[in-house]
Amino acid sequence: MAASTAETRDSPRARLLESGYASDDDEDGGRDAREARDERGGAVSRRKTFAARTHSLYLGLGLGGLELERADEEEECESLDFHDVDSHWARRSRGRFPRGWAKWIVAAVIGVIVGLIAFAIDVAVSALFRGRRALFELCRDRVHLALAVFAHIALGVVTAAFAGLLTVYMSPSAKGSGVHYVMAVLNGVHVPKAFDGLTLVVKSIGTIFAVGSGLMIGPEGPLVHIGAAIAMQFTHGGSFGMAELFRSDEDRSDFISAGVSAGLGAAFGAPIGGVLFSLEEASSFWRESTTQRALFSSTIATFVLSVCRAVMSGSAVKEHTAMKQPGLIALGEFDATYYLVEMPFFGALAGVCGVISGLITKLIVVLSEFAPIRNSHRFAQVVVVTAATLGAFYLAAAAGSCVKTSPDETTKWSEASIRLWCKPGEYADVGSILLANKQDVISWVLGAPANAHAAHALLVAFFVTLFGMVSAANLFVPAGLFMPTILWGGLLGRFTAILCNHHAYALVGSAAALAGTFRATVSVVIILLEGVGKSAFLFPLLTAVACSNFTRRMFGASLYVEQLRQAKIPFLHTKPPKSLDDTLCAADICSRDIVYFRTIEKVGVIEDALANTRHNGFPVCSSKSKRVLGVVLRKQLLVLLSRRAFVENLVHAPRAEDGLADESVLGGRTPDDVVSLRRRCDLGVFMQLAPPTTRADASARAAWETFTRLSLRHLPVVADDDRGAVIGMITRIDLIAAAARRPSTHDGDDDDDDDEDGV
Repeated sequence: MAASTAETRDSPRARLLESGYASDDDEDGGRDAREARDERGGAVSRRKTFAARTHSLYLGLGLGGLELERADEEEECESLDFHDVDSHWARRSRGRFPRGWAKWIVAAVIGVIVGLIAFAIDVAVSALFRGRRALFELCRDRVHLALAVFAHIALGVVTAAFAGLLTVYMSPSAKGSGVHYVMAVLNGVHVPKAFDGLTLVVKSIGTIFAVGSGLMIGPEGPLVHIGAAIAMQFTHGGSFGMAELFRSDEDRSDFISAGVSAGLGAAFGAPIGGVLFSLEEASSFWRESTTQRALFSSTIATFVLSVCRAVMSGSAVKEHTAMKQPGLIALGEFDATYYLVEMPFFGALAGVCGVISGLITKLIVVLSEFAPIRNSHRFAQVVVVTAATLGAFYLAAAAGSCVKTSPDETTKWSEASIRLWCKPGEYADVGSILLANKQDVISWVLGAPANAHAAHALLVAFFVTLFGMVSAANLFVPAGLFMPTILWGGLLGRFTAILCNHHAYALVGSAAALAGTFRATVSVVIILLEGVGKSAFLFPLLTAVACSNFTRRMFGASLYVEQLRQAKIPFLHTKPPKSLDDTLCAADICSRDIVYFRTIEKVGVIEDALANTRHNGFPVCSSKSKRVLGVVLRKQLLVLLSRRAFVENLVHAPRAEDGLADESVLGGRTPDDVVSLRRRCDLGVFMQLAPPTTRADASARAAWETFTRLSLRHLPVVADDDRGAVIGMITRIDLIAAAARRPSTHDGDDDDDDDEDGV
């Protein structure tokens, strides 16, 4: 096997060797390969750790050209396997660790950490807004109003620039809300670097400075991403101590769902709404145990946040720790009712909000096509857009008026009402809505009396809020769009009913805006009901959500689905899309270039398969009939090779009563028998037993539903005869390619490599 340096550089075996696995076939060959890599200067001189050894060959789905956020990104999306692994090895290992109680502990810890981070974000953002406001007042009172405006804008630009600097140069995956990354991983697609420790830190710090800059964004979306990233640290490959205890993708799904619930629950003070959002919007697969742990984690997050805010405000001493503020976003003291005659008007308002939501989503998507690619241009975009947005806020504030208020109202809305250039005892109506902390502004808009905002002030603030939301949506900073969406919906609702029942219309407008933008239904209603504590509004809010979604349909998918498409993430809905041709069958859409193994396979055959293919799953078949016995993953093979789990190296074998398959060498044979079989790997012990399969003549829609409902990663296709020999393999990329085909062009031999998402 010894090869020349030139041959070793480019051969498939050299690429396998670069993963850190060195074959024992010929030590000289392995040495030559290492020397060749040293000559090239691109290899390490010492032996890599196991994770680094295997990662270079764990290429995932092989979606060529799939790029995430950066043009130079080389890592591709990888498919996850939420299907519970059932192998002989897993059966022997099951019950070795009491994982039930450990999962509850992890869910509690996730909730505590999310609650603490939410509290830190709340305190820091409030401090930034107060600091910028104090600087404005100081410059206005002692120098000049123009300097005060300039200083206020400049400090906001510097704050946003710091968030952009962290995001652009340290972790581009921290951009935006990150909810589409959460949807991807809960759909079975792992996005590299989207949930690592660096992204978690950048997302947390960046959210503080981005929201504190005064941009029309909020912390709720980033908190969802933060909760998922925290949960990811407790799974295999994470940084926390219990990570090795939870190795399966199923555990990862449970913890991430809990983190999502905790993040949104802490943002709105709505633990039940957080669970429903995780179920309805983020998760593709759900179990009863997931519901329990997600609610537990979300409740703890809101409780921790409430305790911290109570202690911070001093109520821990004065009021026996009064738990008054369970979430970052308070919807105000809502004291209103509605009348039956108003239901048609609620529906009309919701329909208008749905149309506006669709237009805004389309505009955000179109503008994203012009997003800069170079990091320096991305950073410059953050600076320029922030300066322009804050400048536009001041210009709009000049179009407003100064409103007098009573001392009681001044104290009640002190954080939301800003004086700017008005006289003492007055506040700028438009300027307060646009320049104050949006968490306080939302409470003010939904709960303030009718005379707090004039009609023209609401209309101007509405249009400028939309402008600010669209401008900030594609910036390279952590940014959530829940808060500005609630704000513009509430502004439109108040403007619609400026003289009568403005509170109810503002709430309906906010619900309709959220439903239209994110295409959520039940979770939006429950989040708002938990926020206002008015269960009587259940029917109006459900009506508003239904009307908004009805008019929104003409504009296509939700904002999160559009973001998935932009990131080229292969997302699969549970139901097959309408574009999937009804005449296609499983044999038409499967990949035919399969490589299969026997239960006892030669190391050389495994090496060649890993080096010459990019498959992530390989059927394990019987030698004669090619009947599928199991499926083994690429990462499992790399583990076996890296640890040299060859049959001749085994020093012990399980007892026959362990119940292993007779075809497996490890099934009841003695060490002497095992040693006599040279250089082979026993795949029968580690493969997925009795994997789900589909017949070749099954419809493509049936194959799609089987794949998604069972949360599979690989679906072998077997012949429609008595032998049932494997003829192909279906993965999510095959389903996406099938959905992208035109009905008139398909046939059984068509090899469509289109990698559109098909969602």
